[in-house]
Amino acid sequence: MKDNETELDTEEKKLSKVEETAAALVRMGISRASPKSLNTMKLLCSDRERQLQQKVRLVNRIAAGESKRAHIDVKILKVALKHQEAMLKFIEDAASECVEDHPVWPWLKEVRGIGPILAAELLAPIDFSKARHCSSLWKFCGLAVNQITDKEGVTVDVADRRIKGQPLEYNMSLKVLLLGKISAQFLKLNTMYMPGGKKAGQHDPQYVRFYAQERKKLASIRPDQNDLHHHRKAVRKMMKIFVSHLWDVGRRAYDLSTDRPWIVASAHGGHDENSYISVEEIFPKFDVASLRNNHPAAKRTSVI
Repeated sequence: MKDNETELDTEEKKLSKVEETAAALVRMGISRASPKSLNTMKLLCSDRERQLQQKVRLVNRIAAGESKRAHIDVKILKVALKHQEAMLKFIEDAASECVEDHPVWPWLKEVRGIGPILAAELLAPIDFSKARHCSSLWKFCGLAVNQITDKEGVTVDVADRRIKGQPLEYNMSLKVLLLGKISAQFLKLNTMYMPGGKKAGQHDPQYVRFYAQERKKLASIRPDQNDLHHHRKAVRKMMKIFVSHLWDVGRRAYDLSTDRPWIVASAHGGHDENSYISVEEIFPKFDVASLRNNHPAAKRTSVI
């Protein structure tokens, strides 16, 4: 009798543990009602940053042990490092599987500098069905321009930024990703195809050409500003063009309506149809129509 009671208690504990785990997953947004691959992207990319930091710490500690600066067992740390690298490899492989399901990935992998990890971080938070206009996605990514009134009562245009005492109106992680990681990849990998680069003329320089054009223009019309200011403004313009193409491709992939950015439609700031840069202009050999997906855009959950 006691053995049966013990078995029942064990089964109840197992069941409660399973239910507890299931509840925790639902709280994180992992459920049958949520798109599995998109939620997995968020989890993997968030965990990968911590894993990379741990790898750096292990490498530094091993170096300290080998140089006798720390009294530690290097052999154990090397085994830990091996497992850490295996975990990172697993995350990268899993992220590759996740983005394979996304209809925008076939185009995004044609963009030099963006691999599965950056693509996963970029695509996971974006719901193309909610971004009805290109400016909507600019705003969500922290790339919009707002009109504010300064202390002297003058209306000025300023880029999205943190304002003390006010909640953020954009996704901070996306802004850091675009203006930090992805822009750096564009500049590192594409400048070799610019005039004077190692592979000049072999391939189209893609988005970095707009960075070079904008920086050259700012140097001539804004000589009073320093070079770092020109660099940041040029990076911002480059990424706005990239995001406008991401929006265009994403909307078409989900069979949603598209239109020209409002700065082109309203001829704002001298922009017009002649100055509009389409996706086809940067990727003439890629068939954007092949991305069309007749399924509705997947809903997101606000986790991670």
